[in-house]
Amino acid sequence: MKKVLEKLLNGGRIVPPTMKYKAIGFPEYKRIHSDSIRDLAGFWAKEAKQLIWERPWDKVLVGQGPESRWFVGGKLSVYRNIIEKHRNTWVWDKVAIIWEGEEEIARVLTYGELHDLVISMSKVLRGLGVKDHDWVMLYAPPFPR
Repeated sequence: MKKVLEKLLNGGRIVPPTMKYKAIGFPEYKRIHSDSIRDLAGFWAKEAKQLIWERPWDKVLVGQGPESRWFVGGKLSVYRNIIEKHRNTWVWDKVAIIWEGEEEIARVLTYGELHDLVISMSKVLRGLGVKDHDWVMLYAPPFPR
C-alpha cells in the first residue's frame, strides 16, 4: 500500500489537507466543545448549513435522548454532498477512494470515476424497475466496482 500511496502523492492525484484541517489547538477545541454544549441545536444547525440540502429542515431537534429526531423535515442527498459538489472543480479528477486488496492489488477511483459508477448502478436499478423512493438493499463484495 505504501508504494501505491507514494505513487499517487507524487503524481498529484492526492492532495493532502492543509494544516488548518490536520489539527486544531486545544484552546480552539475547547471553544468548539463549549459551543456544542451551550447551544446543542444551534451548534449543529450551523454545522449542517455546510451541507447541500435537497429540502431544508423545519426543526433542528425534536425530543430528547433516544427519542431525539434531528433535522426534521430536511432531506439530504449523499451523492450530491460527496460526489456531485466536486463537478467542475479541480477536485473532480482527484482521488476519492483508494482500495487495496490482497497481494497489494490496488484500485483508485477519482470523484469523476465514482460518479460514473453511481450513474451506471442507477441505470441498472432503473432497468430493474426501481423507482424514486423505493427501498433497495444491495450486497456486494468489498471491491469498488
